[in-house]
Amino acid sequence: MRTDEWYDFQTNPRATTTVLMTIDESTYTGGTMGADHPLVWAHATTGGGRAIYTEMGHTSESYADPLFRQHLVGAIRWAAGM
Repeated sequence: MRTDEWYDFQTNPRATTTVLMTIDESTYTGGTMGADHPLVWAHATTGGGRAIYTEMGHTSESYADPLFRQHLVGAIRWAAGM
């Protein structure tokens, strides 16, 4: 359970990325993406790099959460090819 600023996207990135985490829109108000609302996704870039996106981290409390910091470290390590 966490509080954050949840974005709705014009298009769902699932077709071109690997979605790693979704949010259940029934747990908050304002969501418009429906049953498949990605929060975190990753993909290899055309130049051989790696990109990861996380929708989380809009609150200072997020950075005090060990699980969120672990999420960021894992994302950075994956993007760096570690």
